[in-house]
Amino acid sequence: MAGRSSDVLVIGAGVIAKATALALSKLGKSVTLFAPRDLLNVSATHASGAMLGSFAEFTKDRSGIADHHEAELRIRSGRSWEAWFEEISDGGDRLGRVRRGTYIVASNNGLMDLENIEYIQTQADKYGEPNEWVDPRDVAGLLPHRLSRAVKVLSLPNEGYIDSGVLLATLDGALARRAAVSVVDSPVTSLRLDGDRPTAVTADGERHTADDVVVAAGVESANLLDQLGVPGQHGTPTLLGGRGVSIVVRSPIEFPGVMRTPNRDFACGSHVVPLGDGRTYLGATNRLEVVDFGRPMPSLGELHSICHSLANEINVHLRTASVVECRAGYRPISSDGYPFFGQTAHPNVFVATGTYRNGVLMAPVIADVVAREVCRQAADQENPFDPRNREHLFADRDVNATMLASLRQVVSFVQEPDGNLPFDRAAELERLLAAFLRAGTGMEGGDEVADLFERITRRYPISEAMPILMYEVKG
Repeated sequence: MAGRSSDVLVIGAGVIAKATALALSKLGKSVTLFAPRDLLNVSATHASGAMLGSFAEFTKDRSGIADHHEAELRIRSGRSWEAWFEEISDGGDRLGRVRRGTYIVASNNGLMDLENIEYIQTQADKYGEPNEWVDPRDVAGLLPHRLSRAVKVLSLPNEGYIDSGVLLATLDGALARRAAVSVVDSPVTSLRLDGDRPTAVTADGERHTADDVVVAAGVESANLLDQLGVPGQHGTPTLLGGRGVSIVVRSPIEFPGVMRTPNRDFACGSHVVPLGDGRTYLGATNRLEVVDFGRPMPSLGELHSICHSLANEINVHLRTASVVECRAGYRPISSDGYPFFGQTAHPNVFVATGTYRNGVLMAPVIADVVAREVCRQAADQENPFDPRNREHLFADRDVNATMLASLRQVVSFVQEPDGNLPFDRAAELERLLAAFLRAGTGMEGGDEVADLFERITRRYPISEAMPILMYEVKG
């Protein structure tokens, strides 16, 4: 079909792509946005609880250079988010609003809950964020099982949240009011460079050209960048998919705000988000996918894990809630673990992805940074997550230490959905796995477990001796 031309092509159906298209149009660019509705239903935005949790995302084991930059990005975006939402709502029907209030609930079901909730509080104090320890008995809607009672509850009254459906509808309304933005309801099947000009061909055969392209298509961004010859060069990260599953229920329980555990088991912990009209969002899981990013489907195990955790740790009456909808989507996780956005190795190709659990939260700042880079304007602040220069983020990274530290989450993950092993067996299992990992990879200390194994099996060459090995391994 005949080609169409604009200043910028933006590819993606989620919040970051739409926010970027709006930011570009504000700076005077004509934009063609490829946002197929079919892809939106499997996007991370659609499946998300849309928590604006700048501080709730802190965990004690993540305090490196990259973590510091990501935390400051979260906080900067979180503090500008409500004003940004008011701006994009201007002139449109009021579909909803940003609401405030988050309660972090720590229980003994999470191996690191206590350490992490206390770390969240110290970081809130450090950055001047209002916070308060509250008696769990005084929190409306918090009614856990007697064996899963809260150990501590931290109130973060300024942490916001919004219905993701309201957010997407508001973005669509804002885009419709922008004459400079054309929205294409067809996926891009081919993306190439004709000279320096990006050209996108859609599934219905339409050809679109522009001066620049912004790839903000979540987990599919890697495939599109690959067609342009961008990934694998100059240190650009690749992408993985974290499948998130969530549930929307109808229940008479009134929650005063978000109620969530600290981050757990490679995911954002268990959480409830009140949506209004008697609806409550329950989330979420995280299962890593590295190859197939087709239509994600919830598994019974994932749904069981969510329901079990929230009906025991947040409110026992959630077990009688009526299920309205099950959602699933892929969060884009970069291969180095952090967002990457801005200009790539090619001067006309830009990217905005890798935001993992924080795409909704980070969207306003990322959209502004990328739009200014496309317009060749100086940014207000340096972009530490530039795809072309990321080595500085990991100057203090110790991969062995990272993998060993992750074993505690592995053990917790193994215990789902109950979250408990008797006595000190969780710690014993963690030490055993760490010993095996050291021995199997040649890490320092690996010879010790091999020697211990030889001594035990020489004296007790029977399978019943395996528990002795677990008891004898030291941390």
